[in-house]
Parts: sequence; structure tokens; C-alpha cells
Amino acid sequence: GTICALDRTQKDVATLIEAFAAIAGDLPGASLDIYGDGKDRKHLEQLAMESGAADRVKFHGWWDRDIFEALNRMDIFVLSSLKEGTSNVLIAAMAAGLPAIATKAGGNPEVLGEAGILTPPKDVQAMAQAIKKLADDKELRERLAVFARERAKLFTIDRTIGATIQCYLEVCR
Repeated sequence: GTICALDRTQKDVATLIEAFAAIAGDLPGASLDIYGDGKDRKHLEQLAMESGAADRVKFHGWWDRDIFEALNRMDIFVLSSLKEGTSNVLIAAMAAGLPAIATKAGGNPEVLGEAGILTPPKDVQAMAQAIKKLADDKELRERLAVFARERAKLFTIDRTIGATIQCYLEVCR
């Protein structure tokens, strides 16, 4: 699943839908849960319909409860970004112990590190292969979940504040 704004200027949910549709036949019972909303929702719903996977792609709209409730409903988290800073939702997914796939956009490679799979932006085939790889390999999912939880600890508020203060102290010397 994913959690993001449905806005093709920063997020690329279309590639995620196309990737899922490409392998859905190999993953019986799997679904793609999309939490979020935005100006592209109608277009994305149409794309899901045209892909033949509409019955397995679920649009939930904005999640107005604890984000971890939505994340706990997922087995794999995917963030298909065109542009990205430091993604809070990717960090939250990692903290929830989800194996993750993210595009090599903005801060995603720095955040995810070796704790998940990175794919090029807009690469349907690479994303489909990454999803299938995780779906087919429970041991890999479990290993990445452990790495993700540990890596997420690098991005806590206290650690960020401490690193910022340390940076200022070094610059002021």
C-alpha cells in the first residue's frame, strides 16, 4: 500500500498502479491500498479500471486516524515519488516495520538506505519486479522489516535536534 497526496507533480501513483496491475495475476489475493486524495484521484481510478485491476486497487481517501493504523494494514509499503524531501510517511512505514520500496527521488535513498528497495522514478517494470520480489520472499520481507525499524531510529526528533545543534557548534568554532 501507499499513503500520499494524489498529485502527479510530486507523487507518481500511476506508476504504482501500473506496476501492481502488471503482476496482480501472479499475486492472488493481493490488493493495493491507496490512502490519500487529491486532484488526480479520478484519473487514477480510471487508470486502475483500464489496467484491469480496479477490483484489487482500493482508494481509501485521506486517513483521519493514527497513520500507524493504516500502515498496520499493509504488508509492503511503496512510495512512488517524482520529487521528495525527507519523507515522513516513509520513516513512519519503516518505524512500523514495513519492508519498503521507494523511488530514487529526493531524500528517499538517504532515508531508506539498505532497509528497502529503490527503483528509478516512472519505471513500471522495476517497481513491478520489486513488489513481486518482496511479495514472493517472506524471509526478505522479515529481514528488511528489522533493518527498517532500526534505520527509522536515525530520524527521530531528538536525534535530529542533536545533529542540528552539533552542526551549529561545529560551524561556530
